Amino acid sequence: RGRPSIDPEVFFRMLLVAYLYGIPSERRLCEEVRYNLAYRWFCRIPIADQVPDHSSFTRIRDRYGEEVFLIVFRKVVELCASNV
Repeated sequence: RGRPSIDPEVFFRMLLVAYLYGIPSERRLCEEVRYNLAYRWFCRIPIADQVPDHSSFTRIRDRYGEEVFLIVFRKVVELCASNV
């Protein structure tokens, strides 16, 4: 029933793409990932697979809670910045 679940790793990878490339909305992010092979590769979404629906992002954020979301996302950005 309903939409398939999104792997948390894919969720955070997609949000990192949005952050790094200044993609302003989740709807736009899903469109960009759908058509950009480099984004798909980074997010580990095979060509044959569907890109997650933008409305799932809100549900995931509600499920995790804003605090957990911010902690994980800041840690991911921090790790990326430390490897530069």
